[in-house]
Amino acid sequence: MEKVNNDIYELYGDRWYDADDDPVALLRAESKTKTPWILQKIKDRGLLNSRTMVLDVGCGAGFLSNELAKSGLRVTGVDLSADSLRVAANHDSTKTVH
Repeated sequence: MEKVNNDIYELYGDRWYDADDDPVALLRAESKTKTPWILQKIKDRGLLNSRTMVLDVGCGAGFLSNELAKSGLRVTGVDLSADSLRVAANHDSTKTVH
């Protein structure tokens, strides 16, 4: 099996949040579509509260993690890209995502 090259994610830096000329902009757009759906599913199950813990595996620059934290959830994001995690932390307005 061929290994996936994830090194590209180390190169994006803040472009995760401001690039419009790169495929990363599609990831941002996708997140804007899927995040409200995910939040609604959590709410439908009565779990939209500060006791609910979420693990976001492969969180990248934190698009989902940071939005879930804004809704009061306890969020941990993990990713192989240390730089992506740095960007995610810089864009975490709640400063609560681990």
